[in-house]
Amino acid sequence: MIENYRNISTPFLFLDYTAFDVGYQPTGLDFPSPGLLRNMNTIASFNNIDKELLDTCGRLILESIKNGDCLKNPSLLTSFLLLTYADLKKYCFIIGLDSLPSPPPVHSLIDLLVVWILF
Repeated sequence: MIENYRNISTPFLFLDYTAFDVGYQPTGLDFPSPGLLRNMNTIASFNNIDKELLDTCGRLILESIKNGDCLKNPSLLTSFLLLTYADLKKYCFIIGLDSLPSPPPVHSLIDLLVVWILF
């Protein structure tokens, strides 16, 4: 099992300085998780996000499964869409994450972010 090869206390998705390096080459058991971050200026724009964008991201993952591209590049299965809105005057942060669901007992990135924001 892969748990035997990694430290259980490390998160499944970890963002550090290499997350922004387009030329990053994975080492060991890690691999890139390509994603799209879309920050909204107003809560109304966050709530009224174009559903076509969500559908497009889902279709890209599904197509990589159907045509076998994910077998050559498994990181295509971990792609995500991160929608954010931050009201800096009221310290209100809203995060929406669209990705493939993980099997239990894996915690979602939103759970980890909520815990991080609360503390």
